[in-house]
Amino acid sequence: MASAANPLLKDESLPLGTTREWRNPVSGNRGRITLLERFQYDYEGSTLPCRKLKYHTVIKNLADPYNLILQRCRIANGKWKIL
Repeated sequence: MASAANPLLKDESLPLGTTREWRNPVSGNRGRITLLERFQYDYEGSTLPCRKLKYHTVIKNLADPYNLILQRCRIANGKWKIL
């Protein structure tokens, strides 16, 4: 899942609406992640680059998929944290 999300977080040239699919062959889980928005967030005197991503996740042996919208921002150490 992380390898699908990384380009959506880091690649500024990808258009909004870009979707990346992922699959875990060990667990059988799968899904897709869609870039919904780029924005900035002011936090304690810093402006953080942020992304809004939609996660659609299908867990093996569960009937209903999970759908989440998460906002992630890059903090000073370069990591992307959920806002």
